[in-house]
Amino acid sequence: MFDQKKWSIAYIKFKGYYANIPPWIKAPEVAYYHELVSALEEASGEDLSHFKIPADRVKPKAIGAQRGSYRGGPGHTIFSSESYCDDDFFKSQLDALNEYLKTLAPKPSAPRSKYDELQDWQLEELMVNRGIKPKRELINGREEWVAPREYIIAALIRQDSPSERPSSTVINNYVTDSNFIQNSPGASITEGLDLKSADFATFVENFKTIALSEKLSPAERGEINMHIGTIQLHINSPTPSGTIIKESLKSIKGIFEKTAVSLLTSGFLASLNAVIAKIS
Repeated sequence: MFDQKKWSIAYIKFKGYYANIPPWIKAPEVAYYHELVSALEEASGEDLSHFKIPADRVKPKAIGAQRGSYRGGPGHTIFSSESYCDDDFFKSQLDALNEYLKTLAPKPSAPRSKYDELQDWQLEELMVNRGIKPKRELINGREEWVAPREYIIAALIRQDSPSERPSSTVINNYVTDSNFIQNSPGASITEGLDLKSADFATFVENFKTIALSEKLSPAERGEINMHIGTIQLHINSPTPSGTIIKESLKSIKGIFEKTAVSLLTSGFLASLNAVIAKIS
């Protein structure tokens, strides 16, 4: 198991040693290097024995030679009293370990958002309240609506971005624009009403724009968004309930009729009445 604190200490000590390798690698230096390797193993949970120095690589060093005697006696090599490791081999082991440790260092985790700690049902509730549509995926040969946890969080974060939020000025102009009212799909969808059609989904989306009007109180906006969420849940359901959708539309209509928004949405209310009348 990776221990971040132990790793930091062991890794820093190794890097310090790596930057200041002594010129002569005696047996005590090899022993100290092995202590560093063992500390790195303990911190990372990895087997780093491949980077240690084999025992047969630490031995007395030839420091001279004595010639044979004039009487024909054999010559011999003179060895040091201390054991050494070959400098090039020692350095190659350290270089290899240094490169391998780079693969063990913990990767910086992706920054977590305020939504990561929420439970699935809380994310789904936010998804409905903030009008996030699920996505289509091909599952077992057929297209289905899905909304994985990661998908909802990513959509919420995008909505939180200032660049993604429409300004209130634009929204109010949009609501009062007669083109918005006249081009609403309400009239066309009543001719052949399909609760799962793209036209009906767009019709419901228009409520969100109207709900952002400053002429509505926060409570009224919240209630409208709740009904929109209910409608969208049923639109995305394999078997949408026309009764529930109809009651939600009636509730939205009632809010519009009781507020100043009705002055801005009179044309849209006519389409809404037509849609409600068509739903059985």
